[in-house]
Amino acid sequence: MDKAMVKGWLVCPIFGQISEPWLWRQAVGIERPALSIVCWGYKNREHYPLSEKPVYILDHPAAPRHRPERWIIAARNFLKGNFYGTVGREKRALARLMEQSKPDVALCQFGQCALRILPVARKMKVPLVAHFHGLDLSSTLVQDRWYRWSLLRSLPEFAAIVVVGEHQEKWMLDHGIPQEHLHLIPCGAPVSEYNAHSSRLSHKVRFIAVSRLVAWKGVDITIRAFAAVAAKLPETELLIVGDGQERGALEALSGSLGLKGRVSFAGGCSSEETRKHYESAHVFVQHSITHSSGWVEGFGVTIVEAAAAGLPVVVSRSGGIGPQVVHSETGFLIDERDVTGMAEAMMVLAQKPELRARMGMQGRKHVEEHFDSRKQIAKLENVLLKVAARGVSGKVQN
Repeated sequence: MDKAMVKGWLVCPIFGQISEPWLWRQAVGIERPALSIVCWGYKNREHYPLSEKPVYILDHPAAPRHRPERWIIAARNFLKGNFYGTVGREKRALARLMEQSKPDVALCQFGQCALRILPVARKMKVPLVAHFHGLDLSSTLVQDRWYRWSLLRSLPEFAAIVVVGEHQEKWMLDHGIPQEHLHLIPCGAPVSEYNAHSSRLSHKVRFIAVSRLVAWKGVDITIRAFAAVAAKLPETELLIVGDGQERGALEALSGSLGLKGRVSFAGGCSSEETRKHYESAHVFVQHSITHSSGWVEGFGVTIVEAAAAGLPVVVSRSGGIGPQVVHSETGFLIDERDVTGMAEAMMVLAQKPELRARMGMQGRKHVEEHFDSRKQIAKLENVLLKVAARGVSGKVQN
């Protein structure tokens, strides 16, 4: 197949989510195959423009499994074993769209989306690459038996599988996916777009946390650790970038710990705004936890973004985070829920500006070598081209 003529779909539930800059980077970075974006909604267009790439927005609910019609969908898919598969008008609309645009391969972001598209891709003989990230291989598997059953039955139907963490790779291997159909490709960060400058030697230290404000990101642990640092180093401060359902509780926690004026909340920020926040900071902190819901961190994109910006990191050993950090060289890895250990690591970096600078530069080099998003996107392109050339006959067999 002529690589220049290969066409593909990138399918996702909602395009342009503030918390998913990696998705936009893939969309604009993949040039072979020529992509069309297929989604159920497009947000923040001014921050995540798509230039001349075709965008098809489907006129159906983005998450039907959370609506009353989920039982209709489940009943109609009962004999097929994929309770997430699209049905009815949406299935016919997708088939018409696929017939018109004639993709050679479909890249589906998140397991739920891959299951939804699978019946149409199978009918139209378009090989499907399923790209897994976090919830779709952790808490959703635990909490949603319909999803778990559907995924386990459908895994052999995917032409290839992409995961972002070594623990996810192991899960797939343990469930019979052949190594040749499985690809470990973390999302990474565009290193050249981040400025690592020398002003980080300042003795007034700003810690920065960038994440969704949800329980499993452990922002409350980060705040408690910072409180111990702030009690001894009065010129330190903590900036929290992101938004979510825990924001009110986290603001209240900061107040109860006497951190008013020392902890600030920037809310949800675009990639450009977040990049500026990195440049104003000295140390990145994040304390993801293995949550009671079953959630496990897939890959912490903001961790490699911060390292690309020349920041040393203090983060938890959780899920796919470990390989992103060389302990004691690019930052510190802390056991989950170890508030004291996190505070001690933050204290060391706050008091040693030369160490911050050295770790920051080593972290940037580590990301450049292993997690630059341009290199990662090139790997993903190669997977899509190989799958397109192989066609549906090359689907996973276990």
